[in-house]
Amino acid sequence: AGSSGRKGRRKKMRKVVFGLWFVVVLRRAARSWAPGPKLRAATPLREQAELESVIGREDDKWFMLPPDETRVEPIPVHYSVVDGGDAKLPVVCLHGFGVGEFHWEGTVATMATASGPRRVYAMDWIGQGRSWPVKDPKGLKVSADTWIAQLEAFLEHVVLEREKGPQGQHHDRGEPPKRKAVLAGNSLGGFLAAVLAARRPDLVAGLCLLNAAPFWGFFPRFLEKVVWDATLPAPSAASKVGSAWFDVLKNRRTVESLLRDVYAAPEEITEDLIDKIIAATQTEFGPDVFTSIVFSPAPRESFDEALSTACLDHDIPVALVYGRDDPWVFPAWGQRAYRRLDRRASYYELSNTGHCPHHESPIATSLCLAEILDSFDEKADEKKASYDDFLLRGGPRVGKSTSVLETGGREVVIRRVDGKPRTLVERACRFAWG
Repeated sequence: AGSSGRKGRRKKMRKVVFGLWFVVVLRRAARSWAPGPKLRAATPLREQAELESVIGREDDKWFMLPPDETRVEPIPVHYSVVDGGDAKLPVVCLHGFGVGEFHWEGTVATMATASGPRRVYAMDWIGQGRSWPVKDPKGLKVSADTWIAQLEAFLEHVVLEREKGPQGQHHDRGEPPKRKAVLAGNSLGGFLAAVLAARRPDLVAGLCLLNAAPFWGFFPRFLEKVVWDATLPAPSAASKVGSAWFDVLKNRRTVESLLRDVYAAPEEITEDLIDKIIAATQTEFGPDVFTSIVFSPAPRESFDEALSTACLDHDIPVALVYGRDDPWVFPAWGQRAYRRLDRRASYYELSNTGHCPHHESPIATSLCLAEILDSFDEKADEKKASYDDFLLRGGPRVGKSTSVLETGGREVVIRRVDGKPRTLVERACRFAWG
């Protein structure tokens, strides 16, 4: 009786915590509709410009994703790569929902050299950025599983440097193929990276999760056979809902509002960023693909299950980097992930930073990632003692607390934290979640 009573109280507390979180998000969203400061023009980081002038950046690369059970036509996938060399593990940067590989521009060049030399890739998800179907998307289903399969194919055929020659035969470029890569994912990208690592640990050397979405997909799986399985074309009712929602989301005011909602540094919301986000929606098949995404179910693995499988079962190193002022995936989510991994991960928090650390605070994020990638390289080289020491004490770049000045003089404090709750909300979340 006592055990069932405790479970009942925990269930009630869980509902209260989720309710409070939802109210906070709604209040932030309401405030974000107030007129904001005038947006500034984009100012590239001087450090990045210098790096790119030395190592070069290869843009507008494409990979043809072949047909499978979720698509009947091949789809061109857009990606970029900064080729700093191949001495270290390659990195694939994965963006969140609604943006594109351009969202990583402030950090990829630094990653390629600061802890390199290494190749750093950034890829657009299908239905995001510049990765869109070029023909009628009939037979296409865009779900989390679709994106995971896309990432798997990208790793196998692009990042691992095995490509099909003109006769359809595999060949390499005279270099030994890299068997694994590090995945760095923000928001949705972090969620998908964790699931792929759980399914294909043979491809993943490490996970860097930046404010990773703790869940994705709200359409119950059992409704796939009853209502619609999200394969295009959509039923009339679903198509009307998806198209109307898509029209609202691609509105300039909506884009700016959502960015101001989740960014703790509004000066990083530039006209250039908004232009790129809106430009990605100007495609003939945008409403159809968005409708498929909205009505697609979540993958079978939850974020918790995938992360635990990857780290605890497959011994894949994990690093968590969270903007402390994120109103959506606030620190309690990162603390929860850290505790569930039995503290077998490194956990960083960045002050004055919201949902997108790599874009809001690229200098501080690059510092964290450089240290993390160094540790992953050591683990890949089977220097287990060095990696264990890193988990306990950290590396030379970031101690327990390090202050960094971003472009424009904004101070960001990087802290390596132990996952213990500090505020009343965080304590309530720990009680509800364990």
